[in-house]
Amino acid sequence: MDLFAIHACREIKQRWSAQMGKMTLRVDDLDANVSGGTMRTMLSFASGGPKAIAAAGHPSLLTPMPYTNTLETIRGIHTHPVLGLLTLSSPPGDQARTLINRSWGLLGGPKGSWGPNFQYNEYERAHSYLGAVVNLIRCYVILTMFSWVQYPWFKNLLMRSAPDLGTGPSEEQVKSLPFTAAAFIEADPAEEKNRGRGCLIKLRYTDGNYPFAAMLMAQAGATLLYDRNLSAGIKGGCLTAGVLGPDFVERARQGGLEIETTLMEDVQH
Repeated sequence: MDLFAIHACREIKQRWSAQMGKMTLRVDDLDANVSGGTMRTMLSFASGGPKAIAAAGHPSLLTPMPYTNTLETIRGIHTHPVLGLLTLSSPPGDQARTLINRSWGLLGGPKGSWGPNFQYNEYERAHSYLGAVVNLIRCYVILTMFSWVQYPWFKNLLMRSAPDLGTGPSEEQVKSLPFTAAAFIEADPAEEKNRGRGCLIKLRYTDGNYPFAAMLMAQAGATLLYDRNLSAGIKGGCLTAGVLGPDFVERARQGGLEIETTLMEDVQH
């Protein structure tokens, strides 16, 4: 998420006068309760077939300049020294990287404030090794189903079982699963003095995912309306949240987002 990167960029620069390196995002809980509109958007996206889905996750798809860093994604199950047990099982992870890489590019790419070695990887939290295996199996099933959406008969089958447009989870269902996520962002390890340094950020929004998305949209609009000082001197265009800068982070905090920040040193990978 851009919000993590905006906040970490400022914290790491203020503490160590450094840029960012690898950003590891931990998704705590994938919400299975989706609205009719969300379901139809997902099916429309997947209808192009596996090749279209893979193309949508290319790191340079939306960047103003090519993103040439070698991805250091860890497949399967691994234990992160700060974030704990993780699995490469978040279905939208590649598409999320595509969007955040656009932010990196808009801000100047390798010569911008996020730095030449910025890299985004997204994982899902696992509470046990059994849970990790379940995460991987569920992800495989979801991706397999997405690959079948290219066939009209299967897409129609899913459409018949999808919620109607304008309907979705109840208020109680939404609030039963607060939004929580965490990310560890390294200070750029290309400089030896930065190795082992990083910023742990935890986010929590108690009202759930859909209200969280609405709040972010409102606060992003407020930043555009009242602050108007976009990062890197950007004046307009097809933008991302990453260009909104620290004002957006503070407005999100005022909107009810809980942000916990811990600067760490001597982290052993």
